[in-house]
Amino acid sequence: MDGRELTYCGIGEGYVECIGKDSKKVVKLTDVPQSHGMGNLISVKKLTNKGLEVNFKDNVCHIMKNGRIVAHASHINHGLYGLNVAQ
Repeated sequence: MDGRELTYCGIGEGYVECIGKDSKKVVKLTDVPQSHGMGNLISVKKLTNKGLEVNFKDNVCHIMKNGRIVAHASHINHGLYGLNVAQ
């Protein structure tokens, strides 16, 4: 995207704390490729493997579980979306 090179570091796991309107939900992702240089990247495939649904429309990405939005991300640039997560 901007010419930076990604360095592959291995496979790991992590937790994403998704912030909804009324609550927070923690989703554990396993077997996730890790890299240096791009911040945190999340695979749509990993989310759907966990039973989540991912929808892209009008520059917004909605991540849903059982028909309820658990997180959303806004389009940043070059096809990347910024996920709103707890710090």
